[in-house]
Amino acid sequence: MILPEDMQHVAPRFAKAGLTAKLVVTAEPDVEDDQIEIFADGVDTRVTIQIALVGGGFYVNEYRGEGSSLVLIPRGEFCSLGKAIDRAIETVAARQLAAEASS
Repeated sequence: MILPEDMQHVAPRFAKAGLTAKLVVTAEPDVEDDQIEIFADGVDTRVTIQIALVGGGFYVNEYRGEGSSLVLIPRGEFCSLGKAIDRAIETVAARQLAAEASS
């Protein structure tokens, strides 16, 4: 589990990559996991780090589409938050490169 005050240690790693991160603590009884949402220039990158509160672990996920066509693409499962952050940054960078190449 990550506490809001832990984000002071996480945020600089994202800042080095030109990103910001926000901890979203679940308040829904049916949702068991918190997550870190990642933003580039204030825009949601649609890449998150899911923090498994039951069983532990960190999962990097990428989301594409909207509504009923929403697709979750798993990008890795990690025991270490640091490694999950690295993969999330790599995923955002790859997504940004793909967007630049297509425009």
